[in-house]
Amino acid sequence: MHPRGDRDQHRGPVARVCNPRRRPGWVLWPDDGRGATHRALGPGSASDLGPRDITVNVVQPGPIETDMNPADGPLTDLIQSFTAIKRFGRPEEVAGMVAWLAGPEASFVSGATHTIDGAFTA
Repeated sequence: MHPRGDRDQHRGPVARVCNPRRRPGWVLWPDDGRGATHRALGPGSASDLGPRDITVNVVQPGPIETDMNPADGPLTDLIQSFTAIKRFGRPEEVAGMVAWLAGPEASFVSGATHTIDGAFTA
């Protein structure tokens, strides 16, 4: 028996949130092994967990306005110059994607990477 009960009862969505891939030539955007790990494990986990009705997706937010990344910070103009939408994203925009992935409308969406960055990495 599974230590937390019947394994068949564990169903639902998994959303891995990580930083997006770095733009080519962009040295100011952080990139680390954690993001690469999430991106690599997403599709494999989706294949492994799909038979148990568990969906796995990766969410990659780009420049999002937060207390640590204010939209009026010293690099704002430079960062916004690389986005097609010319602004930082909002936390609720990322939360909206995660909420959609967790909802019934996305029950057949699995193994995908969703980038929310205003075309920053395009």
